[in-house]
Amino acid sequence: MKKVLMFGLLTLFGIALFAQGGTGYISILPGYQFSSGDVDSNFVASLDGGYFFNDYWGLHMGVIYNEGKFDFGEILLPTVPPVLSDLEYKDSFYIFEIGPELAKEIGNGQIYWQIVNLGHTFGAEDNQWSYGTAAGYRYHFNDKWGVNCQAAYHRVDDWDTDHWDVRVGLTFKF
Repeated sequence: MKKVLMFGLLTLFGIALFAQGGTGYISILPGYQFSSGDVDSNFVASLDGGYFFNDYWGLHMGVIYNEGKFDFGEILLPTVPPVLSDLEYKDSFYIFEIGPELAKEIGNGQIYWQIVNLGHTFGAEDNQWSYGTAAGYRYHFNDKWGVNCQAAYHRVDDWDTDHWDVRVGLTFKF
């Protein structure tokens, strides 16, 4: 999985190096996730980056950290011991995602929409493919620094979970 992450980051920065114009960005976004299925609602954070090839569209990549607290319902010990497979996902996990990003400038701010993010989980016992979408707003204080607000949806089909999250953080434009 580390090779996939390194390939993704090198691809992102390689595209940024050879493009003729546009702007790139990096954002650090802590937030809170609301989940369905067996995953509890909990803290989530992401490191997002991307490059806009023109004023309207670009490529987005991100790594999302999830605490991975899974709700297995009420376990009645010692009469009903838990099964080992029920305790499988108690560790934190990550989602690496990539997808196109559309944006529109409005004054100092920028409304953006990530059409479809395809991703893959890693760090859990059983890693799975995921997909999702996001919408947000970036407001830049100056030419480099700004604030980023984002709402996102992620689906991991094999875990049968939906993740809705809200994140707010800093963004750096280069």
